[in-house]
Amino acid sequence: MSVKQTFACICEDVRLEISGRISIIGVFDILALPAFPGGGNLCVTTRWTSTGAAQANVSLYMQTPDNPAPIRLVEQRIELQDKDRSGFCSAGTVAKFAWQFHTPGVYNIQIRLEDEEKDLLPLMVRKRLPSENKGQH
Repeated sequence: MSVKQTFACICEDVRLEISGRISIIGVFDILALPAFPGGGNLCVTTRWTSTGAAQANVSLYMQTPDNPAPIRLVEQRIELQDKDRSGFCSAGTVAKFAWQFHTPGVYNIQIRLEDEEKDLLPLMVRKRLPSENKGQH
C-alpha cells in the first residue's frame, strides 16, 4: 500500500473530536517574538491516507537558519486501518513541542515518512514590531 500525505500545518492547537474529526486552531507560518532568544510553543499536525491497511513511522525534524543539519523533534507510529472495509484508510499525527529560537529567519519543519522527506513547512520567525504590541499585556 502506498501511504500519502494529504495535509500538514503548523498551528496553536489541535482538538480531537469524538466523531473522529479534528479541529485545528490558529494555523500560522509567521511567528513574531518580542526578543531573541525567545521561546515559542508549536503544534504540527499531519494527515495520511492509503488504499489499504498500513503502518508507518512519521518523524518531524527542525532545520534552523544557522544550522542546516536537521534536529529530530518527534517520531510517531501511525496505523491506517480499514475498519469498514471500504478500501480507504486514514490516520493523523499531532505533535506539540516548545522550541527556543536563537535568531530570526526561516525555520523549516521537515516531515518524513519512513525516513523519506515528504514535506517541508517553512516558519518565518521575526522580531515583533512595536505596532503589534498594542493591546497586549
